[in-house]
Amino acid sequence: MCLIKLRNIIGLVTISFAFYSCTKPIMYFPNTTTTQVLKEKGDINLSGSLGTNGFETQGTYTYQENIGVISSLNYYNGKNQPDSTIDSFYQLFSEIGLGYNFPLKSDNVILSSFIGIGVGDVKRKNKFNQHKGTYLKQFIQLNFGYHGESFDIYLINKVSNINFIRWKSSYKSNLNDNKMDFKYDASFNEFLIHIALGNNDIKFFLQNGFSLLMNGDYDNLVYSQFPLIWVGGINIKFNPMKSKKKNPEIIF
Repeated sequence: MCLIKLRNIIGLVTISFAFYSCTKPIMYFPNTTTTQVLKEKGDINLSGSLGTNGFETQGTYTYQENIGVISSLNYYNGKNQPDSTIDSFYQLFSEIGLGYNFPLKSDNVILSSFIGIGVGDVKRKNKFNQHKGTYLKQFIQLNFGYHGESFDIYLINKVSNINFIRWKSSYKSNLNDNKMDFKYDASFNEFLIHIALGNNDIKFFLQNGFSLLMNGDYDNLVYSQFPLIWVGGINIKFNPMKSKKKNPEIIF
């Protein structure tokens, strides 16, 4: 219950920043950025988070030293008061990708890069209009910072390219008095700071940052986003290969 209230409070704060564009249909929810360290072969990371982008689960697997696969699933379904200009938002988004951890002299200094693709469905409904669509996402990300047994801090830069391959809207503009049904492309540059506390296996983390529109086809007409990013969550790391080494089979 407390987590739901926290999500609603954070969402309302973020919505206030996007209120100026409440009649514009295009929307993009920046998802939680990947920060798991892909260093030792066999490492598995599982995380869950809650924030302005709703609820998200992530998983990574290091299949070779410093190289791994990443995946995530994001879900947002928020409603406001009936008299609110913005009534409801919905998103279901998933992504997969690859990550590489650059080998450095210090084990505590981390420089990682990630690339990936994703697909999402979004819906938005308010007093005046209804909007829904499907988009594809391609991203590249760079993490730099300190990684310790009990404390992490990273600076993150993520560039995302969004392709709305299907979009329908009841929005009417002075350029088009009919219902919109079009394709839309845009790019976003995201800057965040990630802080985590805990131990080598379990850490609680916070992510805070913002997302900036780099370019778009209809910037002044149909663009709307949630620019602030606030996320809190937990990450669990384990390695089944280490367990096997600690408990070798006894052959008679």
